[in-house]
Amino acid sequence: MMKKLTSLFLAASALGLSACGFSPVYSTQSDVAQGSIQIAQIDGYSGHILRRELLMLLRPGLPGVESGALTIAYEEDVNDFAILAAGQSARVNVQGEAQYRLETPRGILSGVVNSSVSSAPGNLAYDDIAVRRDMSARAAMEAANLIAEQLQLHAQDESAYRQPAGSN
Repeated sequence: MMKKLTSLFLAASALGLSACGFSPVYSTQSDVAQGSIQIAQIDGYSGHILRRELLMLLRPGLPGVESGALTIAYEEDVNDFAILAAGQSARVNVQGEAQYRLETPRGILSGVVNSSVSSAPGNLAYDDIAVRRDMSARAAMEAANLIAEQLQLHAQDESAYRQPAGSN
C-alpha cells in the first residue's frame, strides 16, 4: 500500500511540475548548440583539469556572447629546486601558459595568460610526485580563472574583437 501511495505521489508531482512550466537546471542536448560556449578538448592531465574548470566557470555564459567556440593551447613547465640526497626535491614550481581563442558571431577574442604555483613536498618518500601532480592541477585551475576573467572583461567591448581573416 505504501509503495502505491509513493508511486502515485511521484506521478502527481511530475505532472504538476510539467504543467507549471518547470524546466531542469541542466541543459539538454538541443540547448547545447544554442547560446553556449563550446570548449575544445585540451590534451594531457592539466588540459583536462583546465577544461573542466572552464566548463564550470563559463557555464552561465558571457555577457553579450550568444554562442562561441573556445580553443586553448596549454603548455606547462615543472621545475624542481634543490634536489635532496634521497632524490626528492625541496621545492616544486609549475608555470603554465594558456593561449586562448574564442570565435563568436561578433568576431574573435584571443589572448595569453600565465599561471604560476609553488609548493614544498613533505618528508615522506614519493611526496614530491604527488605534489608535482597537485601543482599541475592548481596551475591549470589558476589559468582557467584568468581566462574566464579576461573573457568576462572583454566580451562586451566591441574594440576587443577582431574579425576573422577574409571577412570585411
